[in-house]
Amino acid sequence: MKYLVTNGSSVTKGGGFENYQYRQDVRDFYKSKGVEVPIQDECTYTYHLGKLLNSQPINLAKCGSGIRRLVRTSYDWIYNNLDKIEDTTFIFELQDGIRMEIFLTEYNKFGVVNGFIGEPEWGENYHMVMNWFEDDISPDELTEKYKSKLNMYHQNFWSWEYEEQRTWREINMFFAFVEKMNLNYYVSLDNYNRDKIYTMNKSKIINLDGYSDIWGYARSKKLLIEDEIGFDDNHIGLEGGKVVAEKLHRFINENS
Repeated sequence: MKYLVTNGSSVTKGGGFENYQYRQDVRDFYKSKGVEVPIQDECTYTYHLGKLLNSQPINLAKCGSGIRRLVRTSYDWIYNNLDKIEDTTFIFELQDGIRMEIFLTEYNKFGVVNGFIGEPEWGENYHMVMNWFEDDISPDELTEKYKSKLNMYHQNFWSWEYEEQRTWREINMFFAFVEKMNLNYYVSLDNYNRDKIYTMNKSKIINLDGYSDIWGYARSKKLLIEDEIGFDDNHIGLEGGKVVAEKLHRFINENS
């Protein structure tokens, strides 16, 4: 296959390793341990798996995002690259929970609201972001800017139960499309969610030493940043990304 396209959340994007102009803490901590960190794209399992597969890595993931964005941006890439899909391996990393995608007309770009909780109260832990660490306006500032509107929306137009149903319906429709297009794909998701997707070929769910989700495997094998250097960050670590890529490579070879 010529291309490897991955999509998902910070697990796939390489959260924690944002380039230095945006975020310094994790990189500086690695450097204090004598480890130089490359650019963010090269810290991901996508990058290392692309090398193992001899494929061009294309990482569509975004930190803080969820299923809605994965569906939209995956559709976009497929429709815009119909000449490439027969030569493409896809990995869809499905994140649990409701992470709502919102279009911000003022900025003419998409953002996400994550940290939604059940009704009737929001709590104080949700954030609106366009890109974590990479925007001129911080997540706290952006959240505060739209907080009254977000609260109004939640109090008047929001149902956790409905949004959850809608999200899983969208992903079922997406995988019906993926199957119809006969795409070469693999899926990472929590095991307890596998029965929520009826249109997916269940043999496409990854199995990494009994784990069906990439982050769960990385956590169990102590491959997170906090495991590697003792810094309080639970994203996949620098060496962890390589190990995950090797396990995925083995699974793909055994199941292709």
